Amino acid sequence: MNRKQMEVVNNIRCLVAETVEHSGTGHPGMGMGAAGIGYAVWKNLNISKEVPLWGKRDRLIFSAGHGIVLQYVLLYLNGYISLEELKTFRTMYSKLPGLSEYKSLPYIESTTGSLGQGIANAVGMAISLKRAHETKKVENKEAIQSNVYCIVGDGCLMEGISYEASSLAGTLALSNLIVLYDSNNITIDGPTDKTFNENIEKRFTSMNWDYLLVKDGDDVEAINDSIQEAKLRDKPVLIEVGTRIARSSLNKENSADAHGKPLGKEEVELIKQQFKLLKPFEICEASVKEFTKIENQRKQYQRDLSYVNNENRGVNKNILEWNTIKDIKIPDNLTMIEKFSHIINRIKENGTDILVGSADLAASTKLWIEKGGYISKGSYLGANIAFGIRESAMAAVATGIYQGTCLKTLISTYFAFSDIMKNPIRMSALMNIPDIYVFTHDGFSLGLDGGTHIPVEQINMLRDIPNLNVYRPGNDDELKVACYESILNPSTPSAIILTRDVINIQSDIPISSIKKGGYLFKSKKNAKLKIFSTGSELAIAIEVQDMLNKEGIDADVISIPCHEKLMEQSDEYISNLFLKDTKKVFIEIGGKSIWPIYGD
Repeated sequence: MNRKQMEVVNNIRCLVAETVEHSGTGHPGMGMGAAGIGYAVWKNLNISKEVPLWGKRDRLIFSAGHGIVLQYVLLYLNGYISLEELKTFRTMYSKLPGLSEYKSLPYIESTTGSLGQGIANAVGMAISLKRAHETKKVENKEAIQSNVYCIVGDGCLMEGISYEASSLAGTLALSNLIVLYDSNNITIDGPTDKTFNENIEKRFTSMNWDYLLVKDGDDVEAINDSIQEAKLRDKPVLIEVGTRIARSSLNKENSADAHGKPLGKEEVELIKQQFKLLKPFEICEASVKEFTKIENQRKQYQRDLSYVNNENRGVNKNILEWNTIKDIKIPDNLTMIEKFSHIINRIKENGTDILVGSADLAASTKLWIEKGGYISKGSYLGANIAFGIRESAMAAVATGIYQGTCLKTLISTYFAFSDIMKNPIRMSALMNIPDIYVFTHDGFSLGLDGGTHIPVEQINMLRDIPNLNVYRPGNDDELKVACYESILNPSTPSAIILTRDVINIQSDIPISSIKKGGYLFKSKKNAKLKIFSTGSELAIAIEVQDMLNKEGIDADVISIPCHEKLMEQSDEYISNLFLKDTKKVFIEIGGKSIWPIYGD
């Protein structure tokens, strides 16, 4: 570490402490301790100020999202954001929230803060970028391999999702994934010796990762050398960097007290005096020279790439016409699960670019591309991905795949296991990432397996997540609409819930009605009763209607395949569907229902 580099590291530390202090809230400790990591990563990060969403850029994810102030400071030091913007950190409507939020700035690649989530997102990005790189080579186009850098802390590696995702990354030999571990041995409740004492090197090497160690987090040259070495390896690499939380704070270094609140004005002033940075938000001469040099090197590199200015983050085109789905012939003897698989395979044959995977349940969920092959170590062009029994990571990795190249992934498991995926689903909804979750074995048809496999409360758990469309199709037309809308939706994830029952209910209802999310399926002229149903209960509702008809009671059958879509309709449409002063019956298998709110 030379003197000029140390000046830059100390400048970063001061700015982190000062930014958090100016806000009055925040997490100064990690940003100060990991200043050397951030500096070294920035030296290697291939991004473009002029075209921030350039498709071949490297990705940087702070899985430890509370440390995002470090990235904001680096953006400020390099002229990507202004001082005025930096000062809005953690304020209302700011583009610089306290934890990283996807697209709050174009340089923020994921929403993190739920620890470990960012590692799984990074694995997904690495998969999709490997796939894109391989596609370029097949097309004989100029190709460079984008790298994914992920900064993690002790808490990230304690979370179970980090193990699931890291295991998958090692299995697939994702050599474009570099994880930098801010190893400061401190969490909110104090030193980690009482909670976390495993051998990280053995853990990761056992998962087919390479492991590198830098003992001194201030040694930027050593961290940089490790990153350069990691780029040459044929598998993912974890670089453990020994750091001290709130490094250079005279009274709070290596203290849990520095994790989640400002250091205090007097303490910040002591730090600034220590490094002779006395002006507010001062940038020293060494920082100006160093980051100008780095930016000029980036520009020179990118001038050599003819497509840098025209290849940015565009939507992965899913060219899918409604007629393509409408005309698909579905055999009557198939279960709803098998029908969905049949539709997806025909869509893929039509040229729609999608990826399909499951948590070791493809044999049961029936969801795989028959002629697509599987993504595997050294081969990333398959249409299928075997996630293994890793439901939580599967959902977060799927999100990362879309973040990397806008490639949509359909992932499947039993509906009862959606609980395991709750947080990644919520995160995709927060980020407007249109992932598609296919949950099978709906209802009580798995009774012989016992309560662990019977979904009860899951339907309403999913409906409670804002910006998630929950489809429960009850016949072929509703199933086709769910497929079509979920694949084409640009900003809302979808959950498609399927039974393994055989359902053959024919209708001539206009597709425009089904797309409203709720509609009159079968009417009677003098109906005094409305029977509402979802999913496989549509068949029960029709049967009840017939039974009542024989007793001289007329009833209408209303199908609601997607409550969220129904809520987008006009007040008049909804009022006409749920007429007041009309008796209503709701049929839906599950726990406590949302439907009583529509009672008179």
